[in-house]
Amino acid sequence: MNTTECSTECTKELSNTLYYKKLDSDPTVTYNNTIKRALQEGIDKREFDMKIGHALLQPHPTPAQDDIDFLRKVYQINNRGPLPPDTLLCTMDVSGLYTNIPHEEGLTACWTALEADRERGAESSSSFLCRLIHLILSLYFFTFSDNTYLQVHGTAMSTCMAPTYANIFMGAIETGLLYAFPDKPLVWLRYIDDIFLIWTHGRAKLEAFIAHANTFTPPLNSQAV
Repeated sequence: MNTTECSTECTKELSNTLYYKKLDSDPTVTYNNTIKRALQEGIDKREFDMKIGHALLQPHPTPAQDDIDFLRKVYQINNRGPLPPDTLLCTMDVSGLYTNIPHEEGLTACWTALEADRERGAESSSSFLCRLIHLILSLYFFTFSDNTYLQVHGTAMSTCMAPTYANIFMGAIETGLLYAFPDKPLVWLRYIDDIFLIWTHGRAKLEAFIAHANTFTPPLNSQAV
């Protein structure tokens, strides 16, 4: 794909009003003032402490932390002994996770994680931190080909918050997904939206589980190999 073709494809993607809104002017000054006011209000009301956001950095029980951690866990599984003869190994991921996380559902997952942190003794304000997260989600803009666009759906991958935000959202999703389906994977390992599972209930039930995952939180589409 040459430069012209790439530019044409990008312009086509940016015309999707579900995800992007074309702005008439540069909103930098307005957005900066909005962020400054939010931060000053948090400072004035003492709505956070030095542990603010601690819950957002805590790993959920099932994820693999990185490729080395994944290999370590697989090694431990091998050491348990042979798996049943009809065992199926499966990988799944979510198509376009970052840009398809609904703001409301993502913020709800973060709120739940922060409230759990407060129960463990943190003094930061869940509402204040969720307000900051909302600002990151709702004020992300960029320029392409002399035009300025606001991202109105999902989160941009380039923000520092994006991986942790997506991980918390997926943690909430997997909790509901695994709870709602009667048959459980023998092993379930996840790194953000990349999932490895060991299934011992037969291919038909695996296909039913995948179909269940694909309808659990529209418009996310799980794919399995």
